[in-house]
Amino acid sequence: MVGSGTQSRRNKRIVLLGRTVVDKLFDADPIGQVIRVNYVPFKVVGILERKGQTLAGTDLDDTVTTSLGIARDTI
Repeated sequence: MVGSGTQSRRNKRIVLLGRTVVDKLFDADPIGQVIRVNYVPFKVVGILERKGQTLAGTDLDDTVTTSLGIARDTI
C-alpha cells in the first residue's frame, strides 16, 4: 500500500532540535512547527536534552538532527 508503513515513516522530513536552536528560533513550543534547512521544510517533532559545552567551548545544543536517509536524500 502506497503511503503507509515503514516506507512512509522513512520518507518523513522530521527533525529534533537542540536547545540553543530552539532558543534562537522560537518564542514558544516548537513541536509541530516547520523549519527550513537549505529551503527544504522539516517538521519539528522533538527537543533534545541540554548537553552544554565541550571543554573547547563548542555548543553541543546548537544542532538540528534528522535521519541519515532523509539528510542524504534531501539536503
